[in-house]
Amino acid sequence: MRRLFLQWGRCSPSPLAGEVRRGGIQQRLSLQFRGLSLLRAPHPNPPPPAPRGFGGRVFLTRRSSLAKAGRKGEGIRFSLFAIPLLLLFLAACSSDKDSEAKEEAMKEKKEAEAKAAAEYKPKLICPQVAIVRSLETLRDYGAEKPAHDQLVAVSRMQGLDGNCSYEDEGIDVSFMIHFAAAKGPRLGGERADFPYFVAVVDPAGAILNKNQMTEEFRFKEDEKVAKHDEPLHVFIPLPKDKKDTGPDYRVLAGFQLTEEQLAETKRMENKKTK
Repeated sequence: MRRLFLQWGRCSPSPLAGEVRRGGIQQRLSLQFRGLSLLRAPHPNPPPPAPRGFGGRVFLTRRSSLAKAGRKGEGIRFSLFAIPLLLLFLAACSSDKDSEAKEEAMKEKKEAEAKAAAEYKPKLICPQVAIVRSLETLRDYGAEKPAHDQLVAVSRMQGLDGNCSYEDEGIDVSFMIHFAAAKGPRLGGERADFPYFVAVVDPAGAILNKNQMTEEFRFKEDEKVAKHDEPLHVFIPLPKDKKDTGPDYRVLAGFQLTEEQLAETKRMENKKTK
């Protein structure tokens, strides 16, 4: 069985019992790894027995350390009692500050909403701007009867786009018509003219104004098809108290056809639908 030689602050194996010198007093100790035994020489003022536990190990503790630990424990217990009160106090202060911040934020939000509502202006819809479908194409046969070999030129309104703004005196409408034209067999030059109109119609369907204009095309020598975008502007007088009727007005565009051209257009449309 092995024995340990114990020295203050140091431990090394030795086959013999050892000595421990502590506070000028010499003691003899003999320890075993298994079946713990403790042998000491007589001491005039022996210290209290060390506590045992945890698998037979021996704990050596100074009395003064225990006393100090006890005094410190009292201070610790007092501090632990005071900490919850401090935390409650801090939590109450924090809660009050959070509540005030939320109330201030809510107040600012309501003020911003009220300001936005006062400044809000509903977006007014523009009047309808459109091309009359039955008048979107013009075929010019001159003075001859409609026939493919008698065609001088043909033009078509391909579409339009634009916008509007509501003014104090009425509605200002700006738009652009996209034209296209093609040469016919009987065109005697490089130029072709096509009459068209722009009309303003009120909510009841009455024509308030109609302007007739001419779209002019000049073809290049090697060009059979030409395109042109025509910018236009219409102002519709409208009192302030009737601006909500603005979307019911219409701006219509189409070619100005003769009776013969209109009849030919209808005949061509019926031919396509059959």
